[in-house]
Amino acid sequence: MKSCVIAEAEQYAEEDRRRCERIHAWNAANGAIYQAERLLREMGQITDEALQTRVRDWVTAVRLMLRTIIRMRLETGRRNSWLWCSR
Repeated sequence: MKSCVIAEAEQYAEEDRRRCERIHAWNAANGAIYQAERLLREMGQITDEALQTRVRDWVTAVRLMLRTIIRMRLETGRRNSWLWCSR
């Protein structure tokens, strides 16, 4: 007979896995923003203006997406439930 704790862990395992995937995707997006901005600062004089504009547009779009996700989660009352991962 399984203990209640093990049964509950198994019951929520898939939800926890999805939550971890969302967190890792969020972190990857933030990391990509950081890297893109760093490269623009370091290589801004080397790269052409069109490339810099495309990268800045991408950074702006990803930031907007992340802010939208935060706002939607706050509006639905889900707050920080997605910030936790047991890895």
